[in-house]
Amino acid sequence: MASDSAAERFDFAAWSRREGFTYPQRAEPMLERCGSPAEAHFLRRLFESTSTLYAGKESAWCRGVTITPQVRCHPYSIDVVAKRGRVRLALEIDGFEFHSSRTQVAADYYRERRLLRAGYVVMRFTATEVMTRPTECWRDVFSAIKAHASLVEDEWESA
Repeated sequence: MASDSAAERFDFAAWSRREGFTYPQRAEPMLERCGSPAEAHFLRRLFESTSTLYAGKESAWCRGVTITPQVRCHPYSIDVVAKRGRVRLALEIDGFEFHSSRTQVAADYYRERRLLRAGYVVMRFTATEVMTRPTECWRDVFSAIKAHASLVEDEWESA
């Protein structure tokens, strides 16, 4: 994830025209909310799946999981949130431009602790991963959601 101010400045429409980035038209309202090219590549793959339901709102649904980009968690903006029941994954996409210096890495660690305290499980991907292997990244997301959901269900059943 780029800095929050960079996410607010990313102009998806201009970038997609300039780069010749193609995507299913139904995905455009969600893609316009992306904070970076890497997020656009990641979310485009979600919309290439026939399992994805989307009504042009802020969230899409796939395999029982609600997917929402750019979710505010004061003072941060989470790149993508994947949620099923009580399980909330904060999906952070890290480009080397914004996540390579010691100061930036320390800020990422602090941010991750804040998100954990807010009830999110944080899952990180590099920008390269989501741009070159988005299907594999989504498989990891759905597997993590499934694993955490079963842990939460077991916890409730034994209480």
